[in-house]
Amino acid sequence: MEVKVVSFNVNGMNTPQKRSQVYQLLRRESADIVLLQETHFRHQHIPNVFSKHYPIWHHVSYSSAARGVSIGVSKNIPFVLEDKMYDPEGRYLFIRGNIASSKFTIANLYAPNSGQIAWLIHVFRTLKSFGEGLLVLGGDLNLTLDPSKDSSSTNRSHSHRQLRRLYLALSDLGVSDVWRLLYPEERDYTFHSQAHDTYQRLDYLFMTHHMLPYVVGASIGNILVSDHAPVSVMVKMHDVPPRSQIWRLNETILEDKSYKKSLDQCLNYYFKENDLDMTDRVTLWEVHKVVIRGELISLGTKIKKDRQKQLHFLVSQISRLETLHKGYRSSEVLESLGRLREQVRDLLNIKTAKAIRSLRSKQYLHGNRGSRLVSSLLKGQRKRSFVYAVKSDTGTRLINTPAITAEFRSFYSSLYNLSAASSPERMGDRRFPPLCWSALPALDGRPGTSAIYHVGRSRADSIVNPFW
Repeated sequence: MEVKVVSFNVNGMNTPQKRSQVYQLLRRESADIVLLQETHFRHQHIPNVFSKHYPIWHHVSYSSAARGVSIGVSKNIPFVLEDKMYDPEGRYLFIRGNIASSKFTIANLYAPNSGQIAWLIHVFRTLKSFGEGLLVLGGDLNLTLDPSKDSSSTNRSHSHRQLRRLYLALSDLGVSDVWRLLYPEERDYTFHSQAHDTYQRLDYLFMTHHMLPYVVGASIGNILVSDHAPVSVMVKMHDVPPRSQIWRLNETILEDKSYKKSLDQCLNYYFKENDLDMTDRVTLWEVHKVVIRGELISLGTKIKKDRQKQLHFLVSQISRLETLHKGYRSSEVLESLGRLREQVRDLLNIKTAKAIRSLRSKQYLHGNRGSRLVSSLLKGQRKRSFVYAVKSDTGTRLINTPAITAEFRSFYSSLYNLSAASSPERMGDRRFPPLCWSALPALDGRPGTSAIYHVGRSRADSIVNPFW
């Protein structure tokens, strides 16, 4: 079986639309091992990035919406995790485990914008002590290993001596740049700088020398939904089982009137030709399922081929214009590229809309039943409803539990003009349980914390912005 490794700087994945676009591109590339950089996830705010095609994900995030790397493994790869190491600053992630009978170490890097060589050499030393077995190393190095071939500009940000130190570190790690080995004289790039109007090859995939005889091919994709292009390498592995597929109904077929008409004609023709006196009714009904399923598969394949044909045409046009722009830097060509990339995003968003409909259907069917969906929604409710601080009407920030309780008691007693007979002291403090009021999202990165409430005497709904 051929296993495809893809490294991709996604330039942010915090919106559902962007995540869907990235997943569709990865599926289009038939990626099996995915290395993503610049996910922009924040600590304790990593969104649900689950995909049925990529059920295994390992993330490293940063305190702000920057940096971040992720490693995803396809459902077709029998990867068993053994250990992992990550950078608290959100710049690298190493995982070690077994794929079938072979031990692998997968490393994903996102180098800083300055001091890259010293940082990379330090990371390579750390990786050498961590790694075992075959090594797959990819990421955005934020530099060109060979400025004469990997950059359209003649300016050099690193001297030959500095680059030689990096070459020696890569050699000591025992890895090689796969794309450059296959295309030693080719000029292609993965990043376009709009500010400087230059192209550079900043994204790389390295593999240990033992894996090179099994490399089938390597390629650099097009810049579509990010400011970087994906880099991919295909490797033949004999001990990985082949892929298996399960058919599911494409419900969008039932929304198109022309396709519904075709299905009606198919069913009418089937029953007209087969509903005879000697035909058993049970057999007639069971066989009709097979016939209509075949028709649905045929229509679904046609829709998919038409959409893939349109996407392939747009990507080929983008590829042609990118090659033209890399040579001549025409502003008209750049505008045409922008329009074509927007059309690609619109085409990819068709599947995003389908995913949204599927989610709404799932939530409607489950409703308030006792299920995994409701369980996951209720799981963190107590933490989300925890009030750790309030603002009194004088502007004082209260963090002590008795003080918070007393402030709420005072506010609501004044609001509802409670008499001494109906005061909380007579009824007990059960009316005002400490720290159990409804909450806003977490603040300051603390687990289980909520927004700061402002208890004022003029309004009952005086909740203010937590970033006061």
